[in-house]
This record gives sequence, C-alpha cells and structure tokens, in this order.
Amino acid sequence: MDHKTTWFSIERNPNETLLTFHPEPHVRFWPPSVLREMPLPRNLIRGGKVVITGPGSVWMYAHAAAMIAAEGGCVEVRKPQDQAARNLGDSSTQPSCSPRDFFTVHYREFGDEHSIALVKLDIRPSPPLTKAEISKVVEAVGDELKKLPGNSSICLTGSGPVEVYAGIASAAVSQGVWRIVCISPRDGYVSVWPGKGEAPGLTSEAIGWIHTLLRPKQGSVTLGVVGDPNCGKSVLSRALYYCAIRASYWAWRFDSDGQSPTPEWYLLLRQESPEQAEQLRKLQKIGWTHEMEKLLTRQLTIARDYFDVLIVDLPGGHLKASPPQRIPPGREMLFNLIDRFIIVYQDQGSPQPWVEALREHQLHKRIVAIIASANPREPPSLTLNKTADNIWRGHATGLDRAVKLDNIVSSFQESLLPFWNALCPRPKSPGDNPDR
Repeated sequence: MDHKTTWFSIERNPNETLLTFHPEPHVRFWPPSVLREMPLPRNLIRGGKVVITGPGSVWMYAHAAAMIAAEGGCVEVRKPQDQAARNLGDSSTQPSCSPRDFFTVHYREFGDEHSIALVKLDIRPSPPLTKAEISKVVEAVGDELKKLPGNSSICLTGSGPVEVYAGIASAAVSQGVWRIVCISPRDGYVSVWPGKGEAPGLTSEAIGWIHTLLRPKQGSVTLGVVGDPNCGKSVLSRALYYCAIRASYWAWRFDSDGQSPTPEWYLLLRQESPEQAEQLRKLQKIGWTHEMEKLLTRQLTIARDYFDVLIVDLPGGHLKASPPQRIPPGREMLFNLIDRFIIVYQDQGSPQPWVEALREHQLHKRIVAIIASANPREPPSLTLNKTADNIWRGHATGLDRAVKLDNIVSSFQESLLPFWNALCPRPKSPGDNPDR
C-alpha cells in the first residue's frame, strides 16, 4: 500500500519499506518544522529494513534513520545512481587514508547540562567515498560515541553525504545518545532526535563553544559566481570550492539555483549515463517563485556565518525576457548578501551585461574577478592576474561538466593561490584550533 504525504511517501513491500523524500513543490526545500507539523509515522517499521531515498536534507535523513534505529530497524540509503543500477561510488578510488581523516570529535561538559559532543565531518563529494569507505567512517564515529557518558547529546555538522548522516544518527540512537542536533548551513540548528525540529534547547554557553569550533576565526568572504548559461559558471564554482579547500580554507559551495540545481549525484551519473542523468534531473526542475527567493535569501544569511570561504553559484536570470533580466525583480535580495563577485563569460561574448546588471543594484564595486571561458572541451587551464583597476582578469579552458573535476582543480590551483591570499585572510592551522 502506498501512503503519501507532502514531504515523504511510504511504500511497504514484502522485504523492505521504501521511504521516499519529495522536494517542496514551490520552494524545493522543506523547513525543519515539518518534523513537528507532518511527522513520520511512529510505526514506520517493526524491526525490518527501511530504504531511504529521494531529494532530502541531511537532517531529514538523520531524523528518519534515528527513528528507524529506535524502532529496531536497519537503514539503507539509496541514491539516484544506485536506483539506476550503477554504484559509481564503488568504482571510485580514494587516496590511502584513515576513516578518521574525514571527521573530528570535540567533547565538553557544561556543569549540570548534558555532555555534548560535536562531530564535524569533512567528506568532500569528489572523489566520492565508496560504500565500504562510508561504512568505515560511520563505524569510526560510532567508536568515538561509545566513549560518551550517559545522557549525552551530539551535534552533527560539516560536509558529508546523506549516507553518513543517516549512519551516524542510527549508530548514536542504538548506543543510547539522548539527543541529536544537526547544524545545517542552510537551516541552522535542527533537533532530529527526539525529532520535532524545534530549537534544540542548548544553553548560550554551549552554543558559544560550538561556534568557536565552527565559525571563521579571522573573518570570512562570500564569493558569488555569475554568468550566462553555458559559460561554465557551475563548473567554475565547483573548482573554486575545491581549490579553496586545498588552500586550507574551511569552505562550502552554496547552489542557489532553486529552479534547476546541479546536485553531485547528477554529475556522477552523467559520467556513466548522460541521458538517464538528464531525465532524472529534469524531474526535479521547478519554476522560480518569490517564495523561493525569500527562502534562499534566508538560507544564505545562515550559511555565510559558518565558513572562511562560501562559494555561491548564483542563478542566471531570465535571458529570454525582453529586455533580458539577469537579476530579476526580487532576486536582488540574494545578490545583496554577496561580498565579492566573479563574472564568467564565453570568450566570444562580453562580461559587460553582467557588469551593468550589478551596477543597477549598486553592486558593481564588489566585482573582484572577470574570467573568459574558452574551449570547454580542451584540457583545463587558467591564467589570472590583477590589473590596474584592482580587478583580477583571467582566461580559462576546460570548464565543461564532462571534464574530470580533479583535473580542473589541479590545473587551476596554482593560479588561484595569489587570488585567495589577496581576497581572504589566511586561516589558522589545525593545531591552533584544539578541543575546548
């Protein structure tokens, strides 16, 4: 029998229960309040297997996995590429490393308050971890959680796939953790177990301690990437993200294209089956709404407070309108939150339309770089130099989704180092950020 609500559906089969998340139909992202207003049924399983799938936030997956574990069930996460019978993750290769290279655990007691452990993930989507590597990371985090005293809470945050969030939440509940809070760059603090989505009830002292471990210590910058369709904007934003990581910045990439985002699973599946990837992605496309713009603005306001470098892939506007609208009315709310802009354009074109669009909103003085994109299918390369007008100007090749991202990052890294040094304060070394 198929039971369907708005943000999830449940299909009970003889050997498993399928729990599928669905995007919010008007703004794509569901607020944490759905955990309270439209909760998952408590009788979701009775000691059996539950498969979780669909476009959901990490806190959705953590909540579902925690509840399933509390009911004695086992959890399997199934992504689009798995549904296509192509487990691309198991064909990837990781450098020789330990599962503990992908997370840190900070622990502290606060007087009479429950003990708190902050689990900070650092798992990048490229190259992806295999299923076996994900299991080892979850197991290693679970070993750390076993050391906690009774009635402890854990706060789970950082960059990591939904499988890891689900696995850690399941292990935590199975080990008797009293409370689980996900700290999401888009949604802030979300209480996922016991799951009602409201404020987690942490004291100001506890939140202050968490923020000293998460937030930038020497200032931060929100860097927006703009450009017309098919200029390589999304590829460049990903390259900037990984280059920032290699330069030792605590960075994240914020995809603000609410209409047609480019998720990591799409890029992975596209390498193996482009037509199937496009078909699955097309099903997730929705139209722009003012509500979406307000939501993305609120999420970006939260996200810009957590990172040394926040890379924002900005939407391209309505170019089929007459005249073309690169920043349509209402979308300036999102653009106003950007500290610096990079314009990328096809080399046979001109960056001037975007310069003028930003000028209309008094944002043109925030332009920090202008990059011409040429020959997207050629080997990647980047030249970037600061000019007399205090703007970095460059020329890039290889900005195509079919080009291996690692090759782009390796080719761009050296050229970007002077840019990062000029744009961002140098982060402290990991040794300067001990447990408190």
